[in-house]
Amino acid sequence: INAEYMGITYPLQLAQNKLRVDRKGEVYNGTIDCVIKLYRTGGFFALYKGLETKLLQTILMSAFHFTVYEQMLKLLQQLTILLLKKISGLLKKRSTVRIG
Repeated sequence: INAEYMGITYPLQLAQNKLRVDRKGEVYNGTIDCVIKLYRTGGFFALYKGLETKLLQTILMSAFHFTVYEQMLKLLQQLTILLLKKISGLLKKRSTVRIG
């Protein structure tokens, strides 16, 4: 889903980056103007220049997030087990102590 989204929105992201570089508005008069000029000067593929790098970045970040998520989930499961064992031990001690 993320790749399809990126395929649709990437030309707009590219235009926004070019507009940031062109701060004074000397080359472009807005996002649509930028997209049109990119298309006219470089064709369809000019709208996706640099997409490979962005896709690689997205893949690497997704892999990183997934790895961190999985490791944190394992850690939380281990901590939960330790906590439950500790609580169980405390409850057993309390039930064996008799008053009076």
